[in-house]
Amino acid sequence: MSQSLEDQMKLCVDGSNRDRSIAACTAAIQSGRLSAEDFARMSYNRGNGYSVIGQYDRAIPDYAQFIRFDPSFTEAYYNRAVAYAKTGQNDRALQDYDQVIRLNPNHAKAFYNRGVIYGAMAQHDLAIRNYDQVLRIDPGSFIAFHNRGFAYQQKGQNDRAIRDYTEAIRLSPDFFAAYFKRGLCHLKLGQAAAAKTDFDAALRLRPDEAFSLYARGVAQMRLSNPVLGREDMAAAIRSKPTIADDYRRFGGPPP
Repeated sequence: MSQSLEDQMKLCVDGSNRDRSIAACTAAIQSGRLSAEDFARMSYNRGNGYSVIGQYDRAIPDYAQFIRFDPSFTEAYYNRAVAYAKTGQNDRALQDYDQVIRLNPNHAKAFYNRGVIYGAMAQHDLAIRNYDQVLRIDPGSFIAFHNRGFAYQQKGQNDRAIRDYTEAIRLSPDFFAAYFKRGLCHLKLGQAAAAKTDFDAALRLRPDEAFSLYARGVAQMRLSNPVLGREDMAAAIRSKPTIADDYRRFGGPPP
């Protein structure tokens, strides 16, 4: 038995079964009997459904349909920005994140995602400014501290990176990446003992992780412990034969 338009609209916004929800949204949209508001609302919900199942290219025009109806709805721009970013359209994603922030200057996720894009584009100063805003809104965002620290690290400002990684670890004591990257910063600053301590902590969280093993080996060599250093580096190479090259590409300093 065919569903009534009312049933289709209810199922469209339900979302408990994404495939059925998307099909119901489509049926309602194609019925030709929706008001302009309901047409936009069904399109938005279908866009959300497509996003959940990873069909971002199909979500984008649905979000655009809603934006045409209501250009003031922040989350439609935000969701479309995410979809643009997922499909590699970073310039368009940035435009939508800009609009989100114009509409809501305290939208931490928009600042955060914009920072991620700028970081991927190696525009580290812009990334830092966006993470600054995230931390203004949410001072407890350990991931924003981590990402800002990485941006500083990419700029060669290792002291400032260490401060951010330290705060990320204070907020999230099991944050593996913050220990590892802080260790690399210590190495670059000639602080081999502090670096080894960080790599020890990273390896407690992820035993036998090749990057941390190799980097600890470098720290051991710098601490005049060549036997232990070679043991760690050899173990890392057994685990990941390309680790020496990978470590150098990541910017790790030599022994």
